[in-house]
Amino acid sequence: GVCLSPTGTQVISPADRDIVAKHGLSVVDCSWAEIDNTPISRLKIGYPRLLPYLIAANPVNYGKPLKLTCVEALSAAYYITGFKEQARTVLLKFKWGANFLTINKDLLDLYSTCSTPAEVIALQSQYLEDMSRDQSKSRDQDLTDIDWRSEGVRNPNRPCVPEYSSSESEEEEDEETEEEDNSEEEEEEGEDGECSDPENSDSDTPRDVLQGSRMCDTKR
Repeated sequence: GVCLSPTGTQVISPADRDIVAKHGLSVVDCSWAEIDNTPISRLKIGYPRLLPYLIAANPVNYGKPLKLTCVEALSAAYYITGFKEQARTVLLKFKWGANFLTINKDLLDLYSTCSTPAEVIALQSQYLEDMSRDQSKSRDQDLTDIDWRSEGVRNPNRPCVPEYSSSESEEEEDEETEEEDNSEEEEEEGEDGECSDPENSDSDTPRDVLQGSRMCDTKR
């Protein structure tokens, strides 16, 4: 069947679908660190294939191009050849598995629309060229040419502070003044409540002293 191997000379494509359906799919299980020391050329492989440009999602090589694990390689090959359900199934045992298809969805969908290996290579080359051009533009962009006052453009060196209208500021000041007035009224009520009623007092304080105390409140 089709075997994903570093010794392959042809990239996998939807044209390999019938071979995968009849004879299956396999991958050479070899560490990237030991690939030069592994006698892969001695293996008897019916249809050796290479994978096009893809991004790894495994914890060891996350974000690195082409540094896929065996299960990622199998999933990609199944997806490109039209077996999308099998591509998802082989990743189920890994917590990060579904993320591989998410990261590479656009590329995998493009590769799966090709008819021949040559089309896959051409699409890969175009993708890498576009990515390189976009990265170059990002590096060469002169931030001094950007009008940071334009709507929707934010200066990354300044905090994002919301703008308030004059009417909103006046409303906030009115609310603060009203809260202060209310607090002052509450304080006055509290002080008045501290005086006892001399008519109902059970203390031995002379009546004229209590009346004098009461008068001081009425003069306030």
